[in-house]
Amino acid sequence: IGKTFPVLSGLAYLLEKQCYYKNYYNNMVILLIFEFYEKNKIDIAIMEVESGVYEVKGISNINLSSSYSRILMEKELNNFIKLSGFQYYNDIKKILICGKNDISDFAIEDIRNIFINGDLVIWSQSDSASSIGASIMRGIYIGEVKDLLLLDVHSQDLSVKVGNNEPVVIIEKNTSTPTKMSKIFSTIYDYQTQLDFTIFEGNTKIYESIFTDIMPAPKGVAQIEITININSDNRIYVEVKDLTYIKKA
Repeated sequence: IGKTFPVLSGLAYLLEKQCYYKNYYNNMVILLIFEFYEKNKIDIAIMEVESGVYEVKGISNINLSSSYSRILMEKELNNFIKLSGFQYYNDIKKILICGKNDISDFAIEDIRNIFINGDLVIWSQSDSASSIGASIMRGIYIGEVKDLLLLDVHSQDLSVKVGNNEPVVIIEKNTSTPTKMSKIFSTIYDYQTQLDFTIFEGNTKIYESIFTDIMPAPKGVAQIEITININSDNRIYVEVKDLTYIKKA
């Protein structure tokens, strides 16, 4: 299951609390999760939880380079919180810190001071949290877990590069899933009969192909639609159509 560690850890933590304390999350809770996986590198996620609905509002990461900087971390956090649909730190009431190693005491203290009105938890079960969360998520996807609804987002931009052109974003980072979006591209020279394209997830190439048998025409006439579809279990599908005569790849 392609999902970042903080979402899996957050899901495991929240469900553990729900099991131990009846109606623990009947009222809305906004949880910010930090997953320390390498020195000064942190994956983060925000989840909004209410009455069995677990909605992922945003996923990102912070790379504090070789030297720790509270100013940089605070700037990155502020941008991430706003992009996730919240106004400021006071919106965040619970903070969860996970990670096996390299959790900086300085970082923890700064997180505590930044979110001074929030309840900070360093979870003792974090070593196995990701595998527990992955099991829970798989149960949701295959229908074994029926009393929980997980509303997810995709953690990276999905973009298309046609030929030597710059990549064009089709699905933006932190878009709710499942989702399906398309863009129209065209030929760049006369009587072009094929289109080379590459799909990127963030900066990583994940798929490339050549769409052939385009109807010959002057450049810019052909209408080639590239569609990216992310289904409910985060699998990515690509479809290409020549809208001139609806040829499917």
